[in-house]
Amino acid sequence: MSNTPHDPNLGNPNASNPAAPNPSAPNLGAGSVATEAAPVEQHAPSQYVQGYQRPDVAPEPHIEYIDPRDYVRLPRRSGPFRRLAIVAVLLGFAGFYVAGIVDDWAADQVVPSGPVGSEIEFLISEGEGTNTTAQNLAGANVISNPTIFRYWLRCSSAVKRLLECEETQEVSWQAGKYLLNTNMSFQDVVDELNLGSIPPQNFSVTIPEGLTVDQIIDRLIAENSKYASEDFRSELNNLQVESRFLPEDLDARALAAGYRTPYEGLLFPSTYEVAEDAALSELSILRNMARTMEGQFDIAKNEAGGTLPPVAGTEGLNLTDYDMIVIASLIEEEAKIDADRPKIARVIYNRLVRGEALGIDASTRYAVDKRPGDPLLESDLASDSPYNTRNLNSVGLPPTPIAAPGLASLRAALAPAEGDWFFYVLTDEGGVAGAHTFATTNAEFQAAKEICRELGYC
Repeated sequence: MSNTPHDPNLGNPNASNPAAPNPSAPNLGAGSVATEAAPVEQHAPSQYVQGYQRPDVAPEPHIEYIDPRDYVRLPRRSGPFRRLAIVAVLLGFAGFYVAGIVDDWAADQVVPSGPVGSEIEFLISEGEGTNTTAQNLAGANVISNPTIFRYWLRCSSAVKRLLECEETQEVSWQAGKYLLNTNMSFQDVVDELNLGSIPPQNFSVTIPEGLTVDQIIDRLIAENSKYASEDFRSELNNLQVESRFLPEDLDARALAAGYRTPYEGLLFPSTYEVAEDAALSELSILRNMARTMEGQFDIAKNEAGGTLPPVAGTEGLNLTDYDMIVIASLIEEEAKIDADRPKIARVIYNRLVRGEALGIDASTRYAVDKRPGDPLLESDLASDSPYNTRNLNSVGLPPTPIAAPGLASLRAALAPAEGDWFFYVLTDEGGVAGAHTFATTNAEFQAAKEICRELGYC
């Protein structure tokens, strides 16, 4: 290390040449004399002293300065019109490509690729609009896009080329059921709908006279497996079937031994046409049968002069329309030929007026739940049910009808024959199969009964 005293001017390039101009000194001009020394600019200690680098100071980075004026702008390879042309060509290709995709997609909506699918039942409801029908068609997979279908139907000039549609499509479709397929073309769907709905598959069911409500239910289910027995009974037990014949004292009548249903005898036996859309409605056909009974009763009553027979108003009887149906049900179960019905009605009225038990086997069978023709046992005849009219203590009519009477029996109950008969017995009277012999006295009855035995009827 040198012992030479430190010179503060070392490293200052101006220090070795005192005559060198100071760039920071003021210009005094020619002949001027400086009166005061110019201030000396202070510098940070340099890291170099006569070519020696100080170890405690980091070296300054080398920076190369480039003057922006040294850059030269090169000419562009293409002009603006050429660039626009290139962009236009690219956009054109893209447009054609996208247009092709859109055309293919639209064509596949109108005429779908792949085979036609399985057959389905399609329903158009009453008052249903075209938009709703289109949505339902898509929901059933008949078509794939309801929006495109609606545009195709309207076929405006804006979409005519794209959707290849016709401007005269008919879109007024009737309500009903149609047989369509899944994956159908728009045109095939319209053609099928324009043909009209398929005719409803109605079915008919015949209820013969003389059936009980239980037997009527069995017959209805046999004709239509969609019916359910428990639903029939629920509607009846809950009195969901309107009938003006239901008596006011129904609760009291329901307490009788042998009682079954409040609608016994109130459902008219006939042939009924059941619409396909009502095939699941037990209540619908029950109401129809009850209304028919009301209508048929009114026909019979009007034929009889619009009133009940005079005997119905006999003191102590005071019979009602409902009682007429009870009497008609007894006639229905006893008569074999129509000629006997008014006479059987007169026997019933004569016994009611006299206050005697009716002695009708059909009623007694109802009391013990036996079918017509089943033999009656001594125990059956001893039943204390009010339906057991063979019991001498059972005076008056049964609490309810015992079967469904037809129009002929209603007419007989409302217009009984004139006569003083108290008995009748099956004898094929006059050679007519099924005809009864009517008797006034017990002796006449016993003689006729012997003939019944000989024929094997008694």
